[in-house]
Amino acid sequence: MLAVMRCDELVSMESSSKVSPIVVWQWLRSRSGLEPFWCFPQNPSPGDWLFHATNWRDHMTPTIAAQLPWLYRGFDRYAHLYFQLTGAEYLWGGKAVFRAIAMLSQRTHRYDYLTLQLGDYVVTLDPTDPRLFAVIRELTSPASDVQVLAKVLAEGDTLIDVGANHGSFAIAASHLVGPGGCVVAIEPQPQLAEAVRRSLQANASSPYQVYATAVGDRAGVIDFFRPQCTSGSAGLYADHSATHGYSRLSVSIKLIDQLLDWQKLPGKILIKLDVEGSEYACLQGAIDLIQTRKPNLMIEVHPKTLAISGQSEQDLMQLLSKLDYDSYSELSDVQVKLPLTQLVMNVQRNIIVWMPH
Repeated sequence: MLAVMRCDELVSMESSSKVSPIVVWQWLRSRSGLEPFWCFPQNPSPGDWLFHATNWRDHMTPTIAAQLPWLYRGFDRYAHLYFQLTGAEYLWGGKAVFRAIAMLSQRTHRYDYLTLQLGDYVVTLDPTDPRLFAVIRELTSPASDVQVLAKVLAEGDTLIDVGANHGSFAIAASHLVGPGGCVVAIEPQPQLAEAVRRSLQANASSPYQVYATAVGDRAGVIDFFRPQCTSGSAGLYADHSATHGYSRLSVSIKLIDQLLDWQKLPGKILIKLDVEGSEYACLQGAIDLIQTRKPNLMIEVHPKTLAISGQSEQDLMQLLSKLDYDSYSELSDVQVKLPLTQLVMNVQRNIIVWMPH
């Protein structure tokens, strides 16, 4: 869950000895009756977090920005200027502006994908998805959760990336595990699964497998919901992923135990789960793999979506304990292992869950 400042906590004009454009703008806001307009939405929809000020603190390098079509460069500059001038916490209207830019860009250039060189990484992006800006930050920011992989993966290991999205974790992992390791990416959104495949092929750093399917505790065909504003909140549960404008896909669903030839995967295994409430079901469908190969987990704790799926925090904790997981680490310090019984799940975040070795 994002921690955001209330608008009445922002710097006031009276506390400043210099009248800067930012101070003036804040003063006008405080007296215009428009406070709610500039604040984070009271009834947030999936993808609102992408347009929060905390996600636009880092500026793209000129080398990266130059690779984007000019409309996307303009949007990035507009967002930074907006936050600088207004001091606002949310880019109001950002979703609509991005959709307009994406539509215009598609009509003039018909981009199926955008391919960028981000330092050592090559990444293929869906140009219609505003999450592309978050992917760039994930692969370039030293504060990104992706950077934690270097502390939990070694050459010759395997990453199973469940809910790969654009493949930030899969791409970074391919460079870490090398030719002796393997990266498995599972992503039910066909456009994104193809983007991940292209990225892993272009990086050519390790063997890889990409599966365009959902995974859970049963096999068959299932409805999958993708919000219009972001692929990152897509999932199986309408109460989470279809609360606002969305598209409905019919996708296959399989058990990880049946999908993968997991006995042949090299090295130690790390399973990364970002599945918008389907964590319990995914683990149930991977019991054979877990009991035999003893993988560590990088799992997104998401209390709201877990409840929507019909499972409780206690249910997930009991399953993890049943599977012999005994400790966890916050990503801020993966060297510190805490007893699993101390895990608090009321804050959304990624954690590492450790199997005793």
